[in-house]
Amino acid sequence: MHESRNRESGLISSIDREEWGNLQPLYLDAIRAAEAQDDRFEGIPVAPPEHLVAMKLAAGTDKDERDAIRLLAKVKDLDVEATRNLVRKFLGPGLLGRLEECLRRAGHPQASRAYSLGS
Repeated sequence: MHESRNRESGLISSIDREEWGNLQPLYLDAIRAAEAQDDRFEGIPVAPPEHLVAMKLAAGTDKDERDAIRLLAKVKDLDVEATRNLVRKFLGPGLLGRLEECLRRAGHPQASRAYSLGS
């Protein structure tokens, strides 16, 4: 286990590389983004919604996917392009298609059109 302390916030983050597997870069990026913004819950940094959606998609459970869809539907200032970039960078093209499906299911106006045989 690797432990690091953020100088500004004083928060200690324990990083278990085996538990996080290849998702560690996404989680570390979410921690950095949370610490860089002003959003806090009782003084604790909160990851931006774009990172939360990416982490929910990475988890891959039905519940996590439903949570991602709710975030996409309800967070009005969510940056869809930034979310796409996070998914592309940290999760790969396979989950980019899953994100687009979630955007469509959330009724998001920036969702890519689903392809069919006639299109």
